[in-house]
Amino acid sequence: MRETEKSLAKDLHENIRYLGRVLGEAILNKGGQETFDTIENIRQTAVKFRRQNDQEAAVTLENTLKNLSPEQAVPIIRAGDTNDKLKLAILLTINGVAAGLRNTG
Repeated sequence: MRETEKSLAKDLHENIRYLGRVLGEAILNKGGQETFDTIENIRQTAVKFRRQNDQEAAVTLENTLKNLSPEQAVPIIRAGDTNDKLKLAILLTINGVAAGLRNTG
C-alpha cells in the first residue's frame, strides 16, 4: 500500500470512529441507556462474528435480533428520529446484520 493509500485509510478509520461516537451519543441521548446497551451489544456481537467468523456470535446475534420485542425494537429505530441520517444509519446497520446472517446460511 502506498503512503497516500495508507493516509487515506487512516483518515477513513478515524472518521468512522468519530461518526460511531457521535451516533452512540445521539442514541444514548435520545433512546436512553437501555437502548444504547442493546444496540452496543448487537454491534459488538456483529463485529465479533464478522472479524472472527465466530459462529457462536452469529447464533447469539440472530437470537438477539429475532427476540427483540416491539417495545425494544421501536426505541432502537426511533433513536435516530431526530436526524434522518442517523435513522438511515441504524436501519442500514440492522439490515446489513440481517443480510450477513442470511448469507452465512
